[in-house]
Amino acid sequence: MTDLKVNKYSIFYMLVFIPFLTPAEAYMPHTLVVIIKLLKIGISALFIIQCINRKMWRKPHVLLFLCAGTILFSTVINDGVIFNQIYRTISIIGFISLCTYGLNTKPKQFMRGVLIYSVPLIILTCFTMFYYYRPGEYEGGMRVAGDYLEYGRRISGNWYLLGIDNSAFFQIFPVLILLIVYDKVYKGGISLFTGIMYTLVSISYIYVRSATAIVCFIGGAILILVCEAKSFERLKDLIIYKWVGLIPFIFAVLIVWQRKQYIFQGIITGLFKKSLTLTRRTEIWDTALDLIRNNLLLGYGRQSDAYNFALFRVNHVHNIILELLYDGGIIAAILFFAAFICFGSKVKRYKESSCAAIIIGAIAIYLLNSCLDFYFHLYIPYMLFVLIYSIDILHKEGQRGGAG
Repeated sequence: MTDLKVNKYSIFYMLVFIPFLTPAEAYMPHTLVVIIKLLKIGISALFIIQCINRKMWRKPHVLLFLCAGTILFSTVINDGVIFNQIYRTISIIGFISLCTYGLNTKPKQFMRGVLIYSVPLIILTCFTMFYYYRPGEYEGGMRVAGDYLEYGRRISGNWYLLGIDNSAFFQIFPVLILLIVYDKVYKGGISLFTGIMYTLVSISYIYVRSATAIVCFIGGAILILVCEAKSFERLKDLIIYKWVGLIPFIFAVLIVWQRKQYIFQGIITGLFKKSLTLTRRTEIWDTALDLIRNNLLLGYGRQSDAYNFALFRVNHVHNIILELLYDGGIIAAILFFAAFICFGSKVKRYKESSCAAIIIGAIAIYLLNSCLDFYFHLYIPYMLFVLIYSIDILHKEGQRGGAG
């Protein structure tokens, strides 16, 4: 398979891979949905083969793929919907292979191609947020809704172009970071366009009152200001690279296990007008913990989209550690965080780069948001891991372009 064919088909690959019109699948003919999934699997295989042939996969890639394979295996032995999970597993490996291949061959062309597709989707998603969400319709507390207990949902509905607000964040935020990294590497500083995009998305999340996303965007804004400051050389040592991965573990101990969320009471109940149950996530975590104890080694797999949390009308655990333990047991959790550590292994050699600081900061924000929502099957967030592992390439590109 020649490079020319890969580059040509990468256009179609990105078109079907960026998760646009997520809710539209419910309205598409089943045959069309299957065709799109098969197309995605086929082009995923194309890039997987290219990465294998060029020996582009390294230890972190293998660990992350083993994590995905563990979840797939757990799904099989627990009688889950196999086709969906095979499709998701191959797609994840394919997307990471695409990012790895693109950044190792033509990084500028790759990043520009992702942005060409992603930026219009971000803008449209923000507009649909403003269109669908109706302020003041948030209702906390548990109430009977048919065979389920409804809990604190926005009754106007919140399906946007890239999904509901929380899953949309996982898609949008990494692309915004890619915009910032692209500017830093090839333009020497953050452009007005990137600033406008970041502001637009931030305003849309403030409007729909996604508390976690708002906190994350505030953190991102602080990160940008620090990295753009002339005093960055003095500030960079404050960025503690080694301890970023501890964020979900600290959260799990303080909040999931010890329930110390009262220390954030002013923010949760005062600023965001929500309950200290973190919008009923604590009940979901309790249910998850009870189930995880019964199958700690391999978990339960991704049981299609109907988890044992139907009582709460959700289909995932809403916490990165619990999600990994539930989906693939302690094996999947160890593999994921081992991969995470390996992906950041190059950072210490390039810690003087503001680009490295931005990506590490973005991963910290990603992990913070993952303490309250986590979607292993979404592709775009893994771009952050590939970016940080390719920091040497980005550093060289920046030096070539006169920016660091």
